[in-house]
Amino acid sequence: MTSATQTRRPRRASPAPIDGLPKPARRRRPLLVVVGVLLAALSAALVAALLNAATATTLVWATAASVSRGHLVEPVELVAVEISASTAGRLVAATGRRHRRVA
Repeated sequence: MTSATQTRRPRRASPAPIDGLPKPARRRRPLLVVVGVLLAALSAALVAALLNAATATTLVWATAASVSRGHLVEPVELVAVEISASTAGRLVAATGRRHRRVA
């Protein structure tokens, strides 16, 4: 009966510090970590605000059919539609009066 011999590889030893030289110090900068976290949070808040502003809509009144100038628009001719809030500056909000002359 023969037995198999196992050869072990020697483990690499960690490098020994050279005599006379100080051990390298690990520098931790907690202020830099705090600034990084605050910058990331500020960036996330800015992206959320921009996304909210870009997708904001408002409800306005629109006519179901075309009307001529001076025509009195009746409530049955109006429909409420959602449009981008940036384009709704001069339009009549859907919470406003329903009787209005088209100027």
